[in-house]
Amino acid sequence: MNLKQILNSRLLSNTFNLFVLYGISSIVPILLVPYLLNTIGVEKYGLVNFALIFSFYFQIVNEFGFDLSNVRHIVKNRENISELGKIVSSILQCKFILIVCSSIVYSLV
Repeated sequence: MNLKQILNSRLLSNTFNLFVLYGISSIVPILLVPYLLNTIGVEKYGLVNFALIFSFYFQIVNEFGFDLSNVRHIVKNRENISELGKIVSSILQCKFILIVCSSIVYSLV
């Protein structure tokens, strides 16, 4: 692959876009945290962060590795439409069950 093909490739474009998004996601909290601390105060900011972290635990339970393992299954069966439907259906059913279970636990806490 020569330099011209590399510069015109989607890989370079996607890499650049990823760097831009990562940069923005790093800069926004630096600008937002001082504003929030001045606006709502330190105590309420701590409560908001505690609630976010508590919610993220349930998000981790609901993801349960689906984003990694199911990509492999989908790529293996990308030509077989009926099998893809079964895979997506089972993913959604499992996620729904996990959401219901974690919602029950979340409401108890």
